This record gives sequence, C-alpha cells and structure tokens, in this order.
Amino acid sequence: RELYGGYNVYYVCPISLVPEAINSMVPIRNLDDLQGLKIRLGGGGFVAEVFTRAGATVVFIVGGEIYSALDTGLVEAGEFVLQSSSFDKGRHSRL
Repeated sequence: RELYGGYNVYYVCPISLVPEAINSMVPIRNLDDLQGLKIRLGGGGFVAEVFTRAGATVVFIVGGEIYSALDTGLVEAGEFVLQSSSFDKGRHSRL
C-alpha cells in the first residue's frame, strides 16, 4: 500500500479477470443489445454492477437451473465462469 499510496491508489487485493463469452439466445452485437436483456449471473458484485449499468436485467440463479431458466424465458443469456465448464456441462448444445 505504501508503494501505491504515492499514486493516490489504495491497493485492496489482486484480481485476475479473463475474457469471457456471454451465452445468449439472442444476438449481442453491441452495448445497445444489452438494454433489458435478462442475463443470468451466479453472484453479485462488480460483474452484476457492470451489466446493470449497461442496461441489462441481472437475474441471480444457480448453475443447475440455467437450462430451465432459458427454456421458460426467465433469462435470455448467461455466463458460467469459464467456457470450458460450460462445454463440460453441455450448455453449447442448447444455445
């Protein structure tokens, strides 16, 4: 914190974010396409804030309910941590 303090930065903790695809039932080509989009997230925090500010409607549901949420229209899109875990769970076959 002493090192960063000279730059008016308060170091909290390290964070590593990787690029992540959004699995969606509708095309998402730009930020305007997020307006009103019902998107599944597994938790709140920073990611939920970003999607909310972009105009999406964030829906918090557990991973095991993604299929039924897509089938019933509860959500139109979602993320599931890494694409490799989405592939392992067969989500690519439905989207």
